[in-house]
Amino acid sequence: MRLIAVALMLLSMLLAGATARAAEPSPEAAMLMKLFGTGPVTADLFTAGFLGKAPIGEISDVFTKVRSAVGPAISVEKADSGYVVHTQTFTVPVDLSLADGKVDSLVLKQPVQNLATLPDVLKALDGLSGDVGYLVTKNDAVLYAHAEKQPLAVFSGFKLAVLATLADEIKAGTLKWDQVVPLDAHDISLTPGVLQDFPAGSPVTIHTLAALMTAQSDNTATDQIIDIVGRDKVAKKLGTGFVLKTTEFYKLKGDPARQLRYIDADDAGRQQMTTELANAPLPAPADVMAPLTDKLEWYLSPTDLCRLIGEVAGLDVMSINPGVARRDDWEHVGFKSGSEVGVASLTSALADHDGNRYCVTVTVNDHKALDENRITSVYTALVAQLANPAPAPAATSP
Repeated sequence: MRLIAVALMLLSMLLAGATARAAEPSPEAAMLMKLFGTGPVTADLFTAGFLGKAPIGEISDVFTKVRSAVGPAISVEKADSGYVVHTQTFTVPVDLSLADGKVDSLVLKQPVQNLATLPDVLKALDGLSGDVGYLVTKNDAVLYAHAEKQPLAVFSGFKLAVLATLADEIKAGTLKWDQVVPLDAHDISLTPGVLQDFPAGSPVTIHTLAALMTAQSDNTATDQIIDIVGRDKVAKKLGTGFVLKTTEFYKLKGDPARQLRYIDADDAGRQQMTTELANAPLPAPADVMAPLTDKLEWYLSPTDLCRLIGEVAGLDVMSINPGVARRDDWEHVGFKSGSEVGVASLTSALADHDGNRYCVTVTVNDHKALDENRITSVYTALVAQLANPAPAPAATSP
């Protein structure tokens, strides 16, 4: 009996030691607990190479804002790709690598609000301020919807129609993905994008233009594609008689007098203004930051956005930027967003591992700045719930 007791005691000690070792956090998890904790974010936590790209003052400011928004970390878990930081009210996906125990690379992704069930998410959507429209479909059947037929300003969301028009031309054989075109100086626009910094005349393929327009919302690429496929065809795809290019939008946004003339004009009058606008200079970015102006935008309903993203979901350029969806959760992800002051629009085409197809789109409009972090967080929670729905509560006996 004594031998048995000793053996049990030794076994208990071994198990306790193994449990203690298992409970020890990885160096990466320990680092994330520091970064998302309450202590100071100091230079000794980062490699010299990382600090060469981002000064410690900027890093500290970022974490001050993030901590204020999501609260302190309570745990960290290893995910299929990267790590997930859990706070009381949010989960924050993070990509992190260490070198000699210090942060060598770090990417903070969109925080996801802890909304336990789909009804919680829908309640949060309905609680957003401003004009809100959303639509969630599964295999083209409506799951959830609000104001799904109401046209709302979507800003870069209209680029789905530009891409769909281009896809039609490719299918018809009038254009080819590998066709090379010179970058047109008249299409140089403001950011977002990279092509605005390229020399006029630079050779680019149509596929490159489409990829940049979709993944980076490149405005210069967008305007060039509109010129290539024809403005009238893009307008038809949008269901309107006239469509603005991004250069024209910015020139009108920065010129109140011209803006009023455009708003009061019919489609023919707006078409006539394009020659005048072509010769006008681009404004400075600071001059186009006024909130949403009615009738000076691109308007699509949630139903329109689901239709358009459905037309292009299979194109390879649509999968470059997955948006807020975790690639591990889905077999295929396509995404397009659009935002200006007073406008936020997010649309995803998703396919799960069982072959089911989803469209998830949310648009919010207001005539003042929106809480885009809040909108994106709720949208991210919606996509996450569709991928991994919370189990239904257990039935209780009466």
